[in-house]
Amino acid sequence: FGQPAPASREVNTLAGVWTGTLTNSPARPNPTPVDVTMEIGALGSAVGSCAAFKTTYREKGAVRGVKDYRLCRDRMPGEFYIDEGGGLRLKTQWLDGSLVTAFRIQKSMLVTHLRVRMGQGNRPVLEEEIFSLDADPQVLNADQQVLNMRVTNLQRLVLRRKASTPATK
Repeated sequence: FGQPAPASREVNTLAGVWTGTLTNSPARPNPTPVDVTMEIGALGSAVGSCAAFKTTYREKGAVRGVKDYRLCRDRMPGEFYIDEGGGLRLKTQWLDGSLVTAFRIQKSMLVTHLRVRMGQGNRPVLEEEIFSLDADPQVLNADQQVLNMRVTNLQRLVLRRKASTPATK
């Protein structure tokens, strides 16, 4: 008793301040580079405990967007949610070393995959891939009920740890 579940310890490998870039595929013509800072706090072991989960996007030094969310522990081991505020919670799971989230907004579906891997010089790299899909289902075969969804965009963030813990407010 008193020890966090394995997924809790593993999810805390994400904790820190991370900086890097975002790329889109397919790329837009003459894209403006997007610099990204992610601030992820260490998550406590109690159900309902939450930590900072903030992403700031900059173009040419100017802030273009901020997602100031919280990552929270759900009831089951390996189950979490991202609290976006206003009652909106996105379920997310810790699967084989990655935080995976999937959700639908109107006719679009997004699947995100966030993980830490060891990069050059054995330094940690935080990678996030965000797949956007056209989720306006088209039945491919009425007998099989196969739904076609087209991937419309892939955003990739590659970030390096700047600090081991985010600054407190």
